[in-house]
Amino acid sequence: MTAIGTLPAAATAIVAPIALGLAKRYGIPPFIAAVLGITGIISGLLSPLAVYGTSANRLGEKMGLSLPGSAPVTFFLGGLLVGLVICAGCLAAGMRTGAVPRGRLTPTGSGPAPIDAPTDPADSRATGYRSPVPARVLTLGSLLVVVVLSVGFDINIGYLGLSAAVVQQLVLRLDPNEIISRIPWNIVLLIGGLLTYVGLMQELGAFTRISELLRVDGSPMLSLLVLCYIAGVTSFAASSIAVFATTVPLVPAVVAEGASPVGAVLAVALASILVDINPLGITGGLILGAAEPEDREPLFRQLLRCGLVSVVVGPALACFAFGWW
Repeated sequence: MTAIGTLPAAATAIVAPIALGLAKRYGIPPFIAAVLGITGIISGLLSPLAVYGTSANRLGEKMGLSLPGSAPVTFFLGGLLVGLVICAGCLAAGMRTGAVPRGRLTPTGSGPAPIDAPTDPADSRATGYRSPVPARVLTLGSLLVVVVLSVGFDINIGYLGLSAAVVQQLVLRLDPNEIISRIPWNIVLLIGGLLTYVGLMQELGAFTRISELLRVDGSPMLSLLVLCYIAGVTSFAASSIAVFATTVPLVPAVVAEGASPVGAVLAVALASILVDINPLGITGGLILGAAEPEDREPLFRQLLRCGLVSVVVGPALACFAFGWW
């Protein structure tokens, strides 16, 4: 969901109840379900359609990093790889401790009875089942066209997204007022304001001065490590996208010393989002809200410890694993 552009908060609101419901049904600790859910959500944030992916490319071009055409795909694959490693490690640790049952899982409680897909064309359920099909086909087709044209042909994703939205609005005859009301204006204003702020700071030479203070002479990897820790620590209790947007302008100085431009941007991005596995951010708060009342207090403590560990470990792993890409 996040890989196709869904905001993390919206994806979490949908995924969290499902993940925690399955965990309770199959006797899996809520903490493991929460970590797997949050990791899955942040794994898609660096896709070419997501906020982080588009911001990384736009800021990289604005800072003159000369990112190759394959950079959007590399960013996405890097985030996906990290997510798979974390999920696999979490499941392995849960199985080893016995928290996650091995083999086929058996429900521990009764759940809602499965509903068979309607087959009778005269049945009203069949009509309702088939009616969304054209809209879904058009939506998925539009997403596919946007991905192919933006990634394969380097066409501006903003124009493509607006064009796809206009086509869907005309074909499906959607209410334009309802569409406009669902646009996340807070995110639009946040990104627009951050880009303006970054441009002003760059014009004033602030980023050059900060880069000189953070630079470790003769060691671009150590300079990048310092930058990753700044991003990780700041992002722990702040907006990750805001931290990322204000940290990327410091990357050119590290790249000038010899670091890889793609690897440096990817490392800073991952250092910013890996710490989202904590209960103090929006994602962690939504996970807690979806948990059972009796599970919230222990889950809060567990997520807080996990978040503190991610602040210490995440930036270092992101730097040394991807700084050379």
